[in-house]
Amino acid sequence: MTEEKRTLHHNLTEAVQGDRVVKSLQLAAVLSGEAEFVCTPITSHNASNPGAALKVYRKPTLVWRGISTKVTAIEHRDIPAIAPCERVTFQFERELSPEETARFRTFLGGFDTALREQPRAGDRSSGVRKTLEQDVQTVKVEEEEAKFSDDRKYRILALVHGEFGKRKVKNIRERGPAHWIVDVIELPTDLPSVIDDPTEFLQKDVPKADLLLALQESSNAAQLIVDYVKISGAKALLAPVDNSEWLPEGQRNQIQRQLKAVGVESSFPRPFCVFDECGNPYLDEFAKYFGRPVFRVQWERDNVTDVRVVRGSPCGCSLFVAEKLKGSRVDEAPEAAGLLHHHYPCLASMVREPDLDDTLMHKSGFATKDAVDKEIEEYKKKRASYLDPSGIK
Repeated sequence: MTEEKRTLHHNLTEAVQGDRVVKSLQLAAVLSGEAEFVCTPITSHNASNPGAALKVYRKPTLVWRGISTKVTAIEHRDIPAIAPCERVTFQFERELSPEETARFRTFLGGFDTALREQPRAGDRSSGVRKTLEQDVQTVKVEEEEAKFSDDRKYRILALVHGEFGKRKVKNIRERGPAHWIVDVIELPTDLPSVIDDPTEFLQKDVPKADLLLALQESSNAAQLIVDYVKISGAKALLAPVDNSEWLPEGQRNQIQRQLKAVGVESSFPRPFCVFDECGNPYLDEFAKYFGRPVFRVQWERDNVTDVRVVRGSPCGCSLFVAEKLKGSRVDEAPEAAGLLHHHYPCLASMVREPDLDDTLMHKSGFATKDAVDKEIEEYKKKRASYLDPSGIK
């Protein structure tokens, strides 16, 4: 691929200073809702003239629809604040399709508008500043609203691509709280290994969501995750890895980078039933009810009398284990829970993971076993402190 095929030039309508270019790109990105402009401002001083300062923006980068784009002004590697420039160059990490090129030129129209609205030097009435302040205020309001209830529904959009995903969604719908709304999109089963134009495979009228739950069963389908996050307006992504072939590490890292660039947090629990709270309100709302199992075990003397699921595995295995554990000996409950977990059956892969030196199914089983073992610690302490006099001669 030649450099020309990855590069677009934009001639500016007037000679403008570099700092106006930077601020205008930031504003255009905010208003478009499909881009983010990032750079590192550095102020340098001249040793011979300590009073003079030059502000330079290092590594200016535009992330547009998940595509990283280097930004340069004229022939400079940086955008200096004092030098007027006649055009800006955008160098993409890959060649754009004709449709993407047309859409990016629409974005550049917003860039031109932002440039015209940018105040000249000395003009303190910055419309851009007000817009950005309003945008920050919107973020604060969204954070305040991230307390979900019957008045503030929690919307989940699940991408399903196979029977395993359907089983998980069924359990989440049946066991989730009343203030959850779970919408489902079934992804096509015959997706190509390389998707050049995602719009060919995206569903129309995508529901809005707080959380995108990606339950694809193919790395081909995983290529649509970022697009669905953006279209749905999801504030976070939860993409469990129950089989590494369905979402390889390299693809996970790429998705995480693309979403981080647009301010969306992502989590990739491996497997699904080790998912825990992470401090993000949109992910933590899900983790209150589904993820790493949490049980409440009651017993009388040496037998389990009741087991309640506080937080269950998303596939429904925890409920099965809890019901079957009743009546078992307390000291045997953890091992019994591990065996019952495998009888459910677990949906995680039995392929050995090199970095774990084990399988995801075994890791899932240990999570269930450990949850029960943690609950009977009090019982084990009492037994350890109890001395049976019949054994003394």
